[in-house]
Amino acid sequence: MGFRGKPSKSCHACRQRKTRCDQLKPGCTQCKRANRECPGYRVEGELIFKYETAKVELKWKVKRKNISRSSKNVNNSSSTRETCLSRNYSQRPSMPFFIPDFISPTLEDRAIGLFISNFVNGKNGPSRGHMEFFEDLPKTETLLAAMKAVGYAVCAHRFNAQSMVQRACHQYGIALQLTNRALRDPIDVKEDSTLVGIIVLGIYETIIGQKSDSSTKWIVHFNGASEIIKMRGPDQLKTSVGLGIFVTVCRNLLIAGIQHAVPLPSHLREYMNMALSILQGDTLNPSFKIIHCMMQFGDLRVDSFDKAMCDKDILRRSIELDENLEDITHNHPSTWKYRTLKTDKVSPSIYKGHYHIYSDLRIAQVWNMLRTLRIMINQMIYDVLNRLVSEYNDPKYLSQRSKASKTLCELQHDILCSVPQFIGVFSSKNAREISHNERGFRVPMSGTWYLCHPLWLAALLHNSSQEIKDFAVYNLRNISRIGGIREGDSLADSIESSNMTYQKPPNYYDRIQTIARTDVHCEESLLTDGVYQFEDIKDVTGFA
Repeated sequence: MGFRGKPSKSCHACRQRKTRCDQLKPGCTQCKRANRECPGYRVEGELIFKYETAKVELKWKVKRKNISRSSKNVNNSSSTRETCLSRNYSQRPSMPFFIPDFISPTLEDRAIGLFISNFVNGKNGPSRGHMEFFEDLPKTETLLAAMKAVGYAVCAHRFNAQSMVQRACHQYGIALQLTNRALRDPIDVKEDSTLVGIIVLGIYETIIGQKSDSSTKWIVHFNGASEIIKMRGPDQLKTSVGLGIFVTVCRNLLIAGIQHAVPLPSHLREYMNMALSILQGDTLNPSFKIIHCMMQFGDLRVDSFDKAMCDKDILRRSIELDENLEDITHNHPSTWKYRTLKTDKVSPSIYKGHYHIYSDLRIAQVWNMLRTLRIMINQMIYDVLNRLVSEYNDPKYLSQRSKASKTLCELQHDILCSVPQFIGVFSSKNAREISHNERGFRVPMSGTWYLCHPLWLAALLHNSSQEIKDFAVYNLRNISRIGGIREGDSLADSIESSNMTYQKPPNYYDRIQTIARTDVHCEESLLTDGVYQFEDIKDVTGFA
């Protein structure tokens, strides 16, 4: 389809009269002066698709008329038998080529489609997908309202249709009203779709949030989901859908609990132990072992924050946890293995010419979840050893501190190497071909969503160079500008503010809770043009 020019933002009356429209709300000045009601303005997001049905219909009618004329001339020169046959054939009712209006998707349908394509990924090979339980859920009014709100938000940010932001906020308000109504119903409150709707509202806060309290609102939604899980009881773990929803809620609450030193609620802890016993025979068991280790580290984090343990006990428990996680990196399903590739060319989204290839985004996300957890544990080990070295001056502590620092560098490097796959730098069919991608990422929004916090965390380590921080800020800005996840700007701001406020904070966990917001976007293109030459470093590796 050829470019038809930038669509006019004028009202319908001004466009018909070809007069200049000042686009004031609720109505323009021209309509007011003419004593007529202003018909309003078009939504820019709706102009992405052009209605072509009438034009196609007209073309087909003209073509069919020409065909009938030519066939008539041929029939006149044919034999009597052929003429009879053609007459019999022409008497048969023909099927007109007509595309009815109801086939064209509405804006609401497109919003739902955008949500599903970006956040619902079914089981794929070794991966259980992301929100894979969605296809088995009944699409209730409450759930559909939440899906539309997220879909409008995706449209607003990915297609830069700012008029859709207002529509997304309006739909979000509707979703909240319907959710509150479902929560007051003794039957609807226990339905899977109600709980998933709350999870979807949490996703909305991450995408659309441009205020300083958006991260708090995200946690509030998941705390509400925790209360619903308590009401649903342990029977919810008996179905695959209920189990998947439960694990999703627990994982997010564990992340929030670790950051704010808040323990996991007792009922969730009890249900989590039950879920882990159910999943003992699952081939993806390592991912749930990681979640179990997250729960243990959350307890350790609370004890450390409350000073309920001495430094030596904290060190012992931290080392035990890290050893358990390190064991997972060496003993996991073969489908979890990834490759490390090397290029001699420079790209702003490839760190020092190295990047990883995973079987899919879900496996990459689990690896980064493991790395993020190990980073927090080893940072705790490093901080405790700093205190013990100054107090006891024991060579053993110096050696352990050196090992923790080396581990942090390795984990940091691996997270940076995972960036290209999360933002779709290379083609899924050809991992050696890097393409210039300035119109948008070729991966679901859930992929860039899961990259934000690991990348942010890697940049805030005590050993992070300015080069690493610049790399993280650049890609977080791009995740916000191109990927549509506005949280990327917030995390990039916190990295930049850490350079101005302090060089080496005494408490690392206070540092990772600092979040600022801005509307500044990175104006550079995502990648440099060209196809690069590569060299394999490791064809099959478990943990680079």
